[in-house]
Amino acid sequence: MAYELAWGSKHPGLLIYLVDLSGSMAWDDKIRRVSNVVWHVVDCLTASCQDKGEYKERYYLKVIGYNQYTYDLFSGGVDDINKWLDEHVDEQFINIEKEGKPQGLTHMSIAYEKAADEINKWIAKQNAKNILVPAPIVINITDGYPEEKGLTEQQSRDKALSAANALRSISVPDGNVLLFNIHIDGIAGKEEGMMFPAARPSDQRKGFLFDASSEMTSTFVLSAQRQNLPATTGSRFMVSNISDMRVLARLVVFGSTISGIPNVDSRKEIPID
Repeated sequence: MAYELAWGSKHPGLLIYLVDLSGSMAWDDKIRRVSNVVWHVVDCLTASCQDKGEYKERYYLKVIGYNQYTYDLFSGGVDDINKWLDEHVDEQFINIEKEGKPQGLTHMSIAYEKAADEINKWIAKQNAKNILVPAPIVINITDGYPEEKGLTEQQSRDKALSAANALRSISVPDGNVLLFNIHIDGIAGKEEGMMFPAARPSDQRKGFLFDASSEMTSTFVLSAQRQNLPATTGSRFMVSNISDMRVLARLVVFGSTISGIPNVDSRKEIPID
């Protein structure tokens, strides 16, 4: 599992954003702010696919929303992304008045299962064309923890963890799927944040996020350190209680490019309205 196959036009990468659309995402305008972050990060990533004035299809993006159901909020390659960005300059990347409207509970298990299904389809499609497949990247952005009707909190976590483990077990020669869980909070200073822990937190909810997240390789740890992000041997791709949207943008850029698009520095501040 070297994670050395950089995304390129000859072997594009697959990037999936899972966005929590449970009812609590409407509080403190979280869903609108997350949508704004995704919009700006996607614009940044796509701009880096430009080579000598021409855009290269270096990655394919899927944005999946979830509560009790999953919603295909966006699917497409670089040309599709550029077309959308050009046609929706003053709009949110996630339509929070329609399919992106926050409601219901956080059925995280079905989000992981949906991502696994999309990844397996992508791998089969690329294999049929004899195209090398870089390890897919999945970034889950949520303000809560698994919660399903009819299940206890522990049962919901167990179900989601099983789905996360199945997702992370999907592999290609370049490596297993990388799963990065980002937990956000709407109130700055409400609770101490946590970034890339190397030891399992004692708190059961944070412990779930730790268990459900991929472990960083030594190369990923070094990459994080070079970008002034706290990481050490054994760190997981997991953060908790992030309230600053600029920090969220940095984290999403870092996770999106960790083994993918080169020459995108998460230290560069992305303008978040």
